[in-house]
Amino acid sequence: MTQLIAIFVNVGSISIMYNLITVHPAARNLRLLSTALNRGFSGAMLWSPYFAGMALMTSQLGLSWSTILPWMLFLAAATIVVSVLVEWKLLFTKEEASIEQEEKQPIQKNYRNTYISLALYLLLTISIVLLLEQSISYPMVVIICFSAIVFPFMWSALVRELSNFKQGVKNHLTVTLPSMQKEITLFLSAGFISGAIKTMNLGTGLVELLAMINLPLSFTFSIATMLLIVITAALGLHPIVLVTIIASTISPESVGVSPYFVAILLLGSWSISNPISPVSAVNNILASLTHKDVFQFSRYNYRFTFFMGFIIIGYLLLIVR
Repeated sequence: MTQLIAIFVNVGSISIMYNLITVHPAARNLRLLSTALNRGFSGAMLWSPYFAGMALMTSQLGLSWSTILPWMLFLAAATIVVSVLVEWKLLFTKEEASIEQEEKQPIQKNYRNTYISLALYLLLTISIVLLLEQSISYPMVVIICFSAIVFPFMWSALVRELSNFKQGVKNHLTVTLPSMQKEITLFLSAGFISGAIKTMNLGTGLVELLAMINLPLSFTFSIATMLLIVITAALGLHPIVLVTIIASTISPESVGVSPYFVAILLLGSWSISNPISPVSAVNNILASLTHKDVFQFSRYNYRFTFFMGFIIIGYLLLIVR
């Protein structure tokens, strides 16, 4: 559910799902709850057109979202499978709730219509983005901005919920945007840094350095890129910095791979580094909601990142090429 909702509401999915799930006392195991939310969000990063990483891939590598999407669905499904497997023992261990929260009475209500409406909304949103991408020549970023504003307004008018739409716009302008100042600054800084590095031809030097290793260049490039992004993310550097630099300075042809190979590698590396990063928005939201140390949530996901890294590298070298 987190992966599906995060596709459209990004980090807003974390607080939404947290409050929905913790209604039930049995769902208050801190590790299971936080890892489910974190890894669901990680899966959405792989294929959602509403995430900055995808916008970066489509703009820097000249790819369309609809052509990247089929490659990413396998990895998105893999995040769910791996997440379950690494927590398998804990799933069958009875532990006391580790999240303190006021007791809430479960709401007795038939949510069938709500779920149907949500599924219809998600399906229509994806269809509209695909249709616009194929029918007009505007960049994906512009298409996403247009669909994110116009379609919710039309939907709210159709279901007669314009008052909620107005309240949502107000919250977005007064709460969401101000809370994302750090992310906006990081994106702008990463853009300036990558532009400066591009003029220095640093990408060419890095490729020549990797070529000195007596291994296939595509293999060394994949391993080096993933390790660099994951390790620096764990140490506190936001993945956007290195992802932007690599995408804008190293051409796929120079390392003997296709643009899709680079897109999957960078999106995958960003996705699996996000759960272990102490500066990620998800971990900081979880720390705020639970009043726990942000590094605690990072440690929960080390094994997940390790195994997903192997799957992504194997997928790239054996299937994508």
